[in-house]
Amino acid sequence: MPVQVSWYDDEHTILYYKFDKLWELEELFAAINTGREMVTAEPHIVDAIFDMIDSTTIPHRMLASLRSVEHLTPANLRYSVAVGMNPFLTGLAHMVAKAVPNLMKNFEATRTLDDALAFIRDLHASAR
Repeated sequence: MPVQVSWYDDEHTILYYKFDKLWELEELFAAINTGREMVTAEPHIVDAIFDMIDSTTIPHRMLASLRSVEHLTPANLRYSVAVGMNPFLTGLAHMVAKAVPNLMKNFEATRTLDDALAFIRDLHASAR
């Protein structure tokens, strides 16, 4: 599977998406739908990590398709953290955040998985 989704932790507080080098929109949407089901089944807040370290590009029509997934964001999904996006994808993500604010209102980009986990740990600590 070019886009895999699983729980990162046993407590089901971090949903983990792992992207292969090449992936298609249909694979992303399938993973998002699976992730949405996983998150909505939990009674607590969940954060998501999108590990794009191995991903080298985005599929055609990606930007045009983002509005169609905007409504899929579960109410208990707090933050989405993208890991390892190259400078082009990082710039693109910031443009998307402005164009589709409801989709990416709680979005952070980090360079490493450790940075993403530290960011989420800080969110958990500040929520206490």
